[in-house]
Amino acid sequence: DPFTLSEAPGMILGILEDIEIRPAVQPMQPGDKILMVTDGIVEAWNNSGQMYGEKRLDSLIRQYRSLPVAGLLRELQADLNRFTGETKQDDDQTILAFEVLSPGD
Repeated sequence: DPFTLSEAPGMILGILEDIEIRPAVQPMQPGDKILMVTDGIVEAWNNSGQMYGEKRLDSLIRQYRSLPVAGLLRELQADLNRFTGETKQDDDQTILAFEVLSPGD
């Protein structure tokens, strides 16, 4: 099952000086992936005024988690584009993702 840090106390990354960032450790194995998104992804709007949301993002990650990270990113971008269509977005949409490789990969 995917592990999420979204319920962790405090922000994972932040730009405000007074944000408390606590260290955390999560052991990882080859094939594990980390995907970080800005709020512009989950708060993206469609032309009906609905937000993309964390549930939709979580569902997409679960559906495509067996793909290599590049494939997961392609599916996320395609789904986000289908969802928002031509609706102008007011926030940045940034995704940072990486996958743990086996030695020699």
